[in-house]
Amino acid sequence: FGVSPDEVLKDFSKAWRLVLPEDAKPLFESIYKSAKTLTPWAYDFRIRRPGGKVVWIAGRSVPKGRQPDGSVIYYGTLTDVTEQKKRSIELDKYRGRLEALVKERTKKLEASQAHYRELFNLIKESEARFRAIFDNARDGMLVVDPATRRFYMANKNICRMLGYKEIELTTLSVDDIHPEEDLPGVLEKFAEQTRGNTSLI
Repeated sequence: FGVSPDEVLKDFSKAWRLVLPEDAKPLFESIYKSAKTLTPWAYDFRIRRPGGKVVWIAGRSVPKGRQPDGSVIYYGTLTDVTEQKKRSIELDKYRGRLEALVKERTKKLEASQAHYRELFNLIKESEARFRAIFDNARDGMLVVDPATRRFYMANKNICRMLGYKEIELTTLSVDDIHPEEDLPGVLEKFAEQTRGNTSLI
């Protein structure tokens, strides 16, 4: 505290006046509660030493018991924990910055996810519209993989024309649904359409 034990014994207010004003009331309340209930006392507070330096004090004590005059005698310690508090405060600041960074990254991620969800929904809607138009077209239509010449989509009319279900057509290719004698010409037309960047025949 920066004052001698004799000075404190003669006038405790010399030590009490060193407690920072904002810490004085909660410090007093913690001591009062401990003395009233005769429970161990523990409290961290700040003082300003006579030279002006502010230090953190950790108070820890146990009441011996209530005296005939109503006072309470304590056995305990007052420890300078300034350095520990500084490290704790720095750690709290770092933790706060880290939490803010996590929140910012989470917010960006959520925004990104929302964007992709919206994009996914648009794609689904577009596919649904295409499927509706495709299925209800008056002409028979097949969608073909240019690399393998296999069918991966067929509308209702082509299924009716060829006598297959769509799931059956997706196991077949262009080669499978044309007579052998017509196949060279069909494949040539298919190649021309492929070069024209179309996969619909």
